[in-house]
Amino acid sequence: MDTLLNIINYMISFSVTFPFVLTFLLYLAFRVVTTNRVKSLQKAVDFSTIFYVLSIYSLQAMYMKIPLFSIIIVSLLLLFSAMIIYQRKNYNEIYI
Repeated sequence: MDTLLNIINYMISFSVTFPFVLTFLLYLAFRVVTTNRVKSLQKAVDFSTIFYVLSIYSLQAMYMKIPLFSIIIVSLLLLFSAMIIYQRKNYNEIYI
């Protein structure tokens, strides 16, 4: 049981340290499931985004002492809001 927990811990640590490797592996996995390359890439990036955020947060925590996590969340919410407003004004419908 202890070995299994160590393996899971190392996998999560590796994914946070090198999120681009996880994105590539997820892309390959979704490429097998779907035949569309763009959809595979979109799904891979969607599922690995949290590891990119955690990676940036851990780097920031080592080098700076500002609350970057809240800044990232607020920035993502503002970006999402701007995209929703743009879609609503230009297309009269919101596609998510």
